[in-house]
Amino acid sequence: MTEIRGLVVSPDDFFDADVECWVTGLVVSNTLSRPGDGHGENDTDLGICDNSEYLVVRLGEHHPLDEREYMYHFECVELARSSDGAVVQITADWNYRDECDLREAAPRLAGDG
Repeated sequence: MTEIRGLVVSPDDFFDADVECWVTGLVVSNTLSRPGDGHGENDTDLGICDNSEYLVVRLGEHHPLDEREYMYHFECVELARSSDGAVVQITADWNYRDECDLREAAPRLAGDG
């Protein structure tokens, strides 16, 4: 995954008394659809992200904000268009760094299996 610039956190007022905050997303440096980055012609739909320096990535599964080290990997990129605009949703998941198989952490797009 690209460089993580920040975490999106949400307080836990409901589910778990032992957890103060949950990590629900990531702020990452934008590496989508940059010229010369190796993306093919089929990725031109992601060109709407070109002017963003950072991207907010949704975590499919939240984890507690704690001292453990986490390894994040992209799960999918979804694009929805209408006559008024477009929305890109990027989803990632995580493993504890000490339990992560790096071969499984390679980014993949929806439909890649």
